[in-house]
Amino acid sequence: MTTLLTVDGLAVRYAGSRRPSISNISLQLAEGEVLGVVGESGSGKTTLGLSLLSLLPAGAEMSGSILFDGQQIVGAPERAVRPLRGTRLSTIVQNPATALNPSFSIGSQMTALLRRHKKISRADAHTLAIDWLARVGIGEPENRMRSYAHQLSGGMNQRVVIAMALALSPRLVIADEPTSALDVTVQAAILGLLKDLIADSGSSMLLITHDLGVVAQMCDSVAVMKDGAMTESGPVRQIFHSPQTAYTRQLLAAQPSHAASSPAALQNEVVR
Repeated sequence: MTTLLTVDGLAVRYAGSRRPSISNISLQLAEGEVLGVVGESGSGKTTLGLSLLSLLPAGAEMSGSILFDGQQIVGAPERAVRPLRGTRLSTIVQNPATALNPSFSIGSQMTALLRRHKKISRADAHTLAIDWLARVGIGEPENRMRSYAHQLSGGMNQRVVIAMALALSPRLVIADEPTSALDVTVQAAILGLLKDLIADSGSSMLLITHDLGVVAQMCDSVAVMKDGAMTESGPVRQIFHSPQTAYTRQLLAAQPSHAASSPAALQNEVVR
């Protein structure tokens, strides 16, 4: 398979900090692959995701290399990276409330996004937005186009965010804890939907999560992070059945996953 993303020796230091948030991160992601990045809070997962999007806070220093679809992200000016976002590089955030503007209807936000990036008419954008709302399982999509975020449930808002992220056919989707803000009864449905849509679109995905049950369900490969460093990586089957580090074994043992109640059950969830 063709390599879409290569990260080599990536390090990030935030302004005012003496120590790097992440250091010496290296990974590869192939076209059509879903890579899970897992680790406890503070391990550097979100910093890695922001680095790939070149959306670090002002004053942050980034070194190393991020080669995405043949284009270097590290050191590139904003004018070079901005056109990548949305069309080739997209994101699904943890809390949809932060991604949707409460002052505008769902339909107006979706049509504005589609018109800006696809250069299509308002009518075509409206039709495409309705189609995508239907694809992510929102009933009566024409009526929902007139709804505002506060009128929808958290699960429905997350479906809207997924539709907005995938409607532009990005090559890579970065999903940062895309279901952790949702009720557990909704999470499985959203993850199943996301998995199906990613497979149908042929996009790759980097999935940031603390939940190894989600990794088992969604991912082809996994990278484990601790204290800003990558401690282990490989195919999901290999990592779950033959973890090489004590930290990965501890994560498996401590996992309070809704998908499995024990390390053995979690390992058995991975398709052999």
